[in-house]
Amino acid sequence: MRAPAKINLYLHVTGRRADGYHLLDSIMAFARDASDELETRPDATLRLALEGAMARGLSSDADNLVLRAARLLADSYGVQRGATFRLVKNLPSGAGLGGGSADAAAVLILLNRLWNLHLSVERLAELALALGADVPVCVRGRAARVTGIGEKIEPLVLPELYAVLTHPGTGVDTRAVYHGEQGAGIPPSAEPVEERALRAALEDSRKFIAWLALQHNALTPTALKIAPMIGEVLKELEQLPGCRLARMSGSGSACFALFDHGEKAKKGAEHLAKLRPKWWVAATRVGDADAVD
Repeated sequence: MRAPAKINLYLHVTGRRADGYHLLDSIMAFARDASDELETRPDATLRLALEGAMARGLSSDADNLVLRAARLLADSYGVQRGATFRLVKNLPSGAGLGGGSADAAAVLILLNRLWNLHLSVERLAELALALGADVPVCVRGRAARVTGIGEKIEPLVLPELYAVLTHPGTGVDTRAVYHGEQGAGIPPSAEPVEERALRAALEDSRKFIAWLALQHNALTPTALKIAPMIGEVLKELEQLPGCRLARMSGSGSACFALFDHGEKAKKGAEHLAKLRPKWWVAATRVGDADAVD
């Protein structure tokens, strides 16, 4: 099963709860052509084998999010069986692309089938919130506007979009970004987006990208202080021919550029890969996760 990269097309921080969790407003979509791959088969215990270009430095011990997701599902429903997982890591870690979240979501979906639990997608998404704010939307697999701490998910039908994704090889710790300077947390950056304007923007890709340009990623200033390289990444993307918008995804350090046409994105990715051969680069369509299954 493919576990596609998640892209935050914008990310506003609208508040902070008393327990420290930040309230967000974000449109999350999925890269149809950039994903990890996960397979599973029955076993007496829970095991994980890691492969792929991005597996280096990752651990297959009990703290890996794949195994944490499996234990959560097993413990929640009294499952005594195990499973062996083969995870091919194609997505960079610590990138703001939700690779770990997508992997965890894939685990819940695959084990729901393997263990014959017959749980609804809604129930799996509720359970997934304990694993991270991005996991519920990854379970649902639809482009969506996500609010609250990740539990409020409103599916959206996006216009046709194409993107170049890139990661410079420098990871950013999500907790460090959200804690902000002096550990005070990221302050609210905006009110929730206006529903009427969003609906009008969804009519076609040009309107939508123009509307997205009026939004922002509230985590970018802090991420730039932690990893200044992000500024260079954004500059390179902005200079690609046909680029309509360049922005950081999630807490960074991966960034994306949006294009009107797939051929422009493909050529942009080829150009960037030659210019920056040590960076991870991918051209992709943007939309729903289930388009790749």
